[in-house]
Amino acid sequence: MATRFGMQESEADIYLSEINEAESDFNAAQSELDRLSQIESFAQHIYAYLEAFDFENADDVLAKLASIESIPRSIYKEIDIAYGKAYFRQSELSYKKLDIQSAITWLEKAVSSSPDGQNYSKVKSKYRVVKSILDARLKNVSLAKKLKQSAMRMFPEDAVISGIKIGTGNVVSTATGNETSLVKQSKHKLVTHSNSVACTASMAGKGSVFTCRDELSTSFFGPYLVVLPASNAKVLAMTKYEIRIGEYNYYCTATNNCNSLPGDDLLPVTGVSIAQINSYAKWMSHVTGGVYRLPTISEWRYAAKADNQRPKFVNCITGDYVAKIQHVNYKKSQTSNSWGLSNYLGNVQEIATVRSGHVALGGHYRDDISKCTNQFSRLMSNEVDNVTGFRLVKEL
Repeated sequence: MATRFGMQESEADIYLSEINEAESDFNAAQSELDRLSQIESFAQHIYAYLEAFDFENADDVLAKLASIESIPRSIYKEIDIAYGKAYFRQSELSYKKLDIQSAITWLEKAVSSSPDGQNYSKVKSKYRVVKSILDARLKNVSLAKKLKQSAMRMFPEDAVISGIKIGTGNVVSTATGNETSLVKQSKHKLVTHSNSVACTASMAGKGSVFTCRDELSTSFFGPYLVVLPASNAKVLAMTKYEIRIGEYNYYCTATNNCNSLPGDDLLPVTGVSIAQINSYAKWMSHVTGGVYRLPTISEWRYAAKADNQRPKFVNCITGDYVAKIQHVNYKKSQTSNSWGLSNYLGNVQEIATVRSGHVALGGHYRDDISKCTNQFSRLMSNEVDNVTGFRLVKEL
């Protein structure tokens, strides 16, 4: 090659070495650009998922981002801030619905996740003030009114506080956002009479707007319920979400009948036996004076069918891309039907009763999307697992 260009071999080697070095530098620079572009792409996906409160997908992308070497600390800091903001916005939404326990849970996530966490922690005092008003109105209307007046002086611009209704009747309805919390005024720590039931037939089929829940103590309420349209002259309410860890753990603490489950309070309960589920339902019935139980297969399918339209999001395997599997989650948006039932297909399969025992319905997150339907079922064994949850019905 050197002779061809009229050069000595040694002179050609120098040029070739410089060319190879330049090519190597170019490839290294291009590789770095690709790496930075991938980091930026992952970060933007995380921000988009957090904006939509899709924490499961955000976590999945964050795990992929962590596999890339030498990520600038500033990127992680920005992502931590984005997580904090998303948790805080979720906390504010719960606060506006007067779901103070959930608001505090999300707020604590914001505080622990974000470098700006201490700024969020200042809001906790306001949440506690509102919680004291809600607790007081169950026992002492006069005290509740005084607490509300004091809170309005402390937070004069807060529409949630000014909108808290305090009355003297048996039931106070506070509608905020797309959920209605119906709370009985009671002197007792536990509600034991039938008039504690807040759900009414007039709410039937309107679960996307109205929900109801029973009072379990002066500071804790039962699962959100949606009222189903009457079927065969029978009106039932069904828990809007799968029974959640926080709800089940409250039962464990109150009764000492079980050990509290690990995990986020908002995640569905899994890994409990039929006997444990029935004990929980029996306790709910005793405390509220109503009748809570597992749904029959026909009741579950009736509630899931609603208007025959599938929810936009179903947590199951789609296509051949197994990496899209999401773990059990508490995603709410785009998982509901027109009657307000949420996350009933995929995610965790749900238990219903049949004459011969129990079946699991709706498929779970490890199932192919073809199995995540109202009609799919599998027989239940006596073994517990981490893909099976449950919801309850309440007879009205």
